[in-house]
Amino acid sequence: MIRIVELGRSRAALLALALVGAVAALALAGALSGGRADAQTPANNEVAYSVISAGGYHTCGLLTGTGAIRCWGWGANGRLNAPAGSYSRISAGERFSCAIKSDTNAVVCWGSTTSVGEPPAGTFDEISVGRFHACGLRQNLVIQCWGLNDKGQSNDPSGVFTAVSAGGRHSCGLRTTGEVVCWGANESGQSSPPAGSEFTAVDVGSDFSCARRSDERVFCWGKNSEKQSGAPSVTFTAVSAGGAHACALRSTSSWAVCWGSNAHRAGSPAADGALASISAGGYHTCALRSSGAAVCWGSDQFGQSSPPSR
Repeated sequence: MIRIVELGRSRAALLALALVGAVAALALAGALSGGRADAQTPANNEVAYSVISAGGYHTCGLLTGTGAIRCWGWGANGRLNAPAGSYSRISAGERFSCAIKSDTNAVVCWGSTTSVGEPPAGTFDEISVGRFHACGLRQNLVIQCWGLNDKGQSNDPSGVFTAVSAGGRHSCGLRTTGEVVCWGANESGQSSPPAGSEFTAVDVGSDFSCARRSDERVFCWGKNSEKQSGAPSVTFTAVSAGGAHACALRSTSSWAVCWGSNAHRAGSPAADGALASISAGGYHTCALRSSGAAVCWGSDQFGQSSPPSR
């Protein structure tokens, strides 16, 4: 999830704003230049993570055992200033990140949160950060969103859900009945999910969305300029939608498969062998091996694809 978020469409605007535009602009090939070379992190990372989340220009993970947060990449506006403590869930967005505390199940956020506001009080089981908004799944299975609402992306849907995902300017949730519901921006059809009650997971990118069916096949909808909505016709155990690319883990091998934009090689998996989880960001992707070792590939302009070695 994003996980995954949207930046503005104009490449000129992205350069003029010194790379502060929105994550969909991350989907524009060649929009970033200079800095570090594209990275392919070796598998023998010394730090073990239980969860990893790739954002726009930074990445965050939860350390195995302690649940402590570790973030790396672009540190502007406090993106890397994660709070102390133990956490069970984490989601890295473009300008801010949020996590769920292990002891209280409360949501804590950090980074550029001025336009987003404070997270709601209460207990949550899941959290997903978009561009300027976030959504959480409460323990009673009700979705609550907050932040920018110019396209209705922070409107709370009615009913009960098992999952929620926040994107650039839209959000999607998975009902307990297996139906996908989306709200917010829909200029590319990203908030118009297919009908049916056979879905088991949903993940939202900048202006496209993907869901996994009960037969383990993935279906994506929304913008398709980079073929990001053209999921391969094979089976997967997990899927993650990013800026203009998506990645998933094959059911037969747990190897990573990506499609859509390959700008900065974000869609070219550098991890050989089986993976336990995967997270597609703007121009980079990160995954975890069964050992908890993090491996990332794609743009490393700000070190977002270079997990700490210790």
